[in-house]
Amino acid sequence: MSRGEPSAQPDDDTRATAAVAPGPLGLLDPVARVVPFGGRDAELADLLAWSRDRTPAQVRLLTGLGGVGKTRLAVELTARLLRARWRCLWVGPDDSPESVADACRPSRFHSGPVLVVIDEAAVRPGIAALLDATGVAARGRLRVLLLARTGRTWWQRLLWLSDLWSEHPVLTSHTHLPAATTLSPAEAATSAVGAFARHLGVEVGAPAVAATTGPVPPLDLHAAALVAVLRARDGTPPARVDPVSGVANLLDLERERWAAAAPPATDLTGLDDAVASAWLMGERLGPHPAGNAAAVPGRLAELHVARRLGASPSLRDACTRRLTPGTAFQVAGFACRLDIDSPGVPEAANLPTQLLRRVAAGVPDNARLLASIRTLLPWQPGPGMAPIVADLARRQVDLLPSSDVALRAEALESLGRAMHAAHPREALRPSLEAVHLQRELFAEAPERHRVGLASALAHLGVVQRTTGSPDDALTAELEALTLCRAAPRDVAVWTEPVLANALRATSVSYVYLGLVEEAEKYQREAITVLRRLARRDPVGFEAELGGVLANQMMLVESGRPEDALTATREAVRILRRLAHQRPDLHENALARALSNVSHVCTALGNLDEAVRTAEEALTIRRRLADSDPQFRWELAWSLSGLAAVRSEQGRLWDAAELGREALAIRRGLAADSPVRYEEMLATSLSNLGVTYSHLERFEEALELEREAVTLRRTLAATTPDRYTQQLARSLSNLGVRYSDLGQLEAAVTPTREAVATLRPLVEEDRKRFLPDLAHALANLGATFTDLGRTEDAVGPVDEAVALYRDLAARHPDRHRPDLARSLSTLASVLSSLGQHAEALDQVTEAVSIRRQLAAADGDRFQEDLSRSVALLEEIRQAAGSGSPPS
Repeated sequence: MSRGEPSAQPDDDTRATAAVAPGPLGLLDPVARVVPFGGRDAELADLLAWSRDRTPAQVRLLTGLGGVGKTRLAVELTARLLRARWRCLWVGPDDSPESVADACRPSRFHSGPVLVVIDEAAVRPGIAALLDATGVAARGRLRVLLLARTGRTWWQRLLWLSDLWSEHPVLTSHTHLPAATTLSPAEAATSAVGAFARHLGVEVGAPAVAATTGPVPPLDLHAAALVAVLRARDGTPPARVDPVSGVANLLDLERERWAAAAPPATDLTGLDDAVASAWLMGERLGPHPAGNAAAVPGRLAELHVARRLGASPSLRDACTRRLTPGTAFQVAGFACRLDIDSPGVPEAANLPTQLLRRVAAGVPDNARLLASIRTLLPWQPGPGMAPIVADLARRQVDLLPSSDVALRAEALESLGRAMHAAHPREALRPSLEAVHLQRELFAEAPERHRVGLASALAHLGVVQRTTGSPDDALTAELEALTLCRAAPRDVAVWTEPVLANALRATSVSYVYLGLVEEAEKYQREAITVLRRLARRDPVGFEAELGGVLANQMMLVESGRPEDALTATREAVRILRRLAHQRPDLHENALARALSNVSHVCTALGNLDEAVRTAEEALTIRRRLADSDPQFRWELAWSLSGLAAVRSEQGRLWDAAELGREALAIRRGLAADSPVRYEEMLATSLSNLGVTYSHLERFEEALELEREAVTLRRTLAATTPDRYTQQLARSLSNLGVRYSDLGQLEAAVTPTREAVATLRPLVEEDRKRFLPDLAHALANLGATFTDLGRTEDAVGPVDEAVALYRDLAARHPDRHRPDLARSLSTLASVLSSLGQHAEALDQVTEAVSIRRQLAAADGDRFQEDLSRSVALLEEIRQAAGSGSPPS
């Protein structure tokens, strides 16, 4: 058994490539070991220690993007173990489970320990059967090393698909191979150039290496080194070794070689297309290096296919017109590799989705083939992939017999996940059925199906919450957590991803129920688990980590905005890097993180950063919403966020324009799906009402806030823990709207209700609800003052000052303006009651605060300072005459 060749035979349209002579691409084949091994000593030592461990059977998944050196590391491990009299078996694409079992069985010639290596394990059909074969046949020490770019769903499925874990005590691990090695780019380039030059008989001096901004995959650097040597051999002065464009430059040289070797009448465009088609379909190309898949670096093949198919829709259609089961899986696997590890060809940005859509439409009705293709895709697909996953899963469910419980359960959960974003109510039924089937499986084999049941429960909770049942959601999510926490240590590698999802979902449910302290606890644990997962599989979990870090608004509510800013800024760093690599996958998440940074900065009074991040988020979301209406609700979110910041800046006309656009979008969304969008609609109504009030459009402001109160009363009646705070805010605002119109008696009732509503909330969670109570008390005091009921006013205003002192001590940038406003009101009230000395103390403090604020931002605070200075003079005069100020 060795590293085999692809099994499919060439079609007639690939015969033009038969004349292409073998070239230098084989020098990059890891098996050739042309470049000396280096820079991975720690990783090799770890694998050797793993091999020597006394545990009889172990499986390890080694993940890393294309070109980082996974295969070369496994080749070096194989060489070391062969010297130690191990049997080392590389499973080729044509190898059957029977041939794997035969190779693993001990014989009279060799009965030592066995290493089995399966490269590109994620896209190997029948991998569960291959693993079964190793367990059945091997005796003594067995090590199985799986190489893949990411774990994703296929890895989790092995726990219940393969009998290896159910029939043997198998220790399972998952590690990541980063792009960076201990060799510097210059050291690695010098070593590679020297090795290639010796092999090709070329004299090449020490290379100059172009600077790079981050880690370079070894394959990219080796490709660049090979380009330099080939140019030197052909008489072209070697330029710098440029790792960034090394693969592209090598491909261009290879295509020149194809053209030179082809017969004179050969259509070179057709030749390019034939090679792209063959590499996509896994076909042999006669003497061409692509005849041995190992000799063609995946990144080079992916770049060529992306270039040709991205530029030629007709070629894409021709390649996928008549798909057999084998070619369907091959194309799907290739598309998934492109989706994970984009070659950076702009015109092929949507190629993975286009190919997978063609595969889904053309794949034969075979339930297991549909399952194999579907599980190559993300477990939580984005908008482009979701319809494809839903179609595959629905067809699979229709084809499966009721007796095939495990495959039905998994397909139903996948269907629910794919439908959830666009059709949450329709997603509920398959999600419930998936849980029911997983319970049956768990009852028969708890350890084998624990992860499946926990995953189905966690997803069901998300759907139930979205469809308006947060209590049911929490029950399902807590059960999922219990299952994960009770799992044996030897399956932790599978339970941790489900644990992270369940923790994240539970945290959100607690937010919906208004239990912020509980939500924080589960979110902290989710971040801890996701950091661990992202270290061992960045492709699978970095984006999810960024999403959880971005969702830290509860820290603002609980009085810890600085912690929220640290987390959301980290989220932006992660997601900006991911969006740079794959904007189609990560730009929306980046926009969400930017919006949340803006929100936190506004809470902290850092308006410059708040505006900058809000504007960037809005730019992204306008572009996304233009191409896909599903992003309209997030566009409204960004519009509303920027409107709030503009209002804080005093740019009220800008705020009003943005707020109106957000409100129009949310009215439409709430009309179609009130459960999902009425809360957002109420927020837009209230925010625009505040802006209109500042613009002295008082009648319109009042009507908007009345509508917001009506919506929030209904929401608070059904889910009080989640919506009572928002209702109290709208009631307080409604009082101000009445005051704006001079309807002071009407203002008292909603403001008093706001205060009464907030007092018990403050008793439960002081940090979270104290700012709202202080604001409502200040509004109530101001209303009584305007009514001339100074004795009624003094209590609420005095309490508001005390609360704002507490808040300003912890968050001065946010609450010192509120403290100064309340001090001025209290000073006016006290002076009206003849308490001039106490009034002077209050107004003097207000003037001092507002001088500092105006010095930092005169546009915002100069007018407030002028009013306080005028009040100070009035009170001084009143104190001298013994009369209250006019």
